Amino acid sequence: MSLQQAQLEWHERPIDTIAFDEESEKSIDVPRDNPIRRIMCEFYVEFVNGTSPVETDDGLLELLENIKLQMDGKDLKFSKSGRQWFYLEKDDKKTAPYRTTFTTTNSATHTEKVVLIHDFASDPLDRQDITALLPAQRMSSLKLIANFGSASDVSTNISSITDANSGINVEIREVSGTVDTGNGVIDIGSMPFADIREDAKVDGIPASKTSFDTSTFKVDVTPAPANILKNLFIVLDSDVRSNAFITDIKIQKEKGGKKTLIHRKWNMAWAERKTEQGLESVTTGILVFDYVDIFGGGLVNRGNEGDVRYRFLTGASTEATDNLEIVSRYITLEGN
Repeated sequence: MSLQQAQLEWHERPIDTIAFDEESEKSIDVPRDNPIRRIMCEFYVEFVNGTSPVETDDGLLELLENIKLQMDGKDLKFSKSGRQWFYLEKDDKKTAPYRTTFTTTNSATHTEKVVLIHDFASDPLDRQDITALLPAQRMSSLKLIANFGSASDVSTNISSITDANSGINVEIREVSGTVDTGNGVIDIGSMPFADIREDAKVDGIPASKTSFDTSTFKVDVTPAPANILKNLFIVLDSDVRSNAFITDIKIQKEKGGKKTLIHRKWNMAWAERKTEQGLESVTTGILVFDYVDIFGGGLVNRGNEGDVRYRFLTGASTEATDNLEIVSRYITLEGN
């Protein structure tokens, strides 16, 4: 919708801090006064090092095990880990989110930070996109819930975390005003918005799957029915990102006769993302498929789970500790 047709006011608003507590779940209530365009989270943690600390693969991101936005007491708008959020936003914004460098000095007391932004928008790069706002004012409750891990998720040989000096500062960007629909001027809170959601799942990677037809690693494209807008794939070897274990990926319609929609070599699709998305770097173990770009609208499954599947070929060196995380950004098609 053209902004020339809108009389809108934008409000940047700090709201609260989610208190930090190791291996615990904490939450805050999010205001429901107006539609929300974005939620901004500054995750900060004060560490006290022991001797010779070594950062884990994704450090501070691994300490944020899950963060979710819960609507009306049970419905999830998004649910993802700090690591999943970081790499999804890196692909969206064409640059990595702000993150400090871990301090490895013996016995040092230091604060590490990462800033993560969730956009309620069809185009995250358009700060005034109003097509997929979160209609918070229509909800009975709205909670941002964080699940925290422990110091060992970030580094070996951390002496302690100072809980009182750690947490998540949260801000929101609200919008109010009116929009001319062509059939009259309405309050923006009365507009229909695209309901774009995100969630994630984890599957163990089996060894030596060498044929898409007879020896393949199959995973249902979920949820269904839905239009999947984007997938983020993360391959982990004992929680370390890796490009070694999945060699090929295919997305295939299974119902009514098999039809291949995508067939790529993992490493080629991974390397291509640097120029296709204009990234300063690509990250080992991270692959993104943007189906709006690939198909011109999304990966649509109007049927049931299993009607469309991911199929993967895997290498021989995989173990029980090797996992595939799949984050889906989607619009549900139920009732459509």
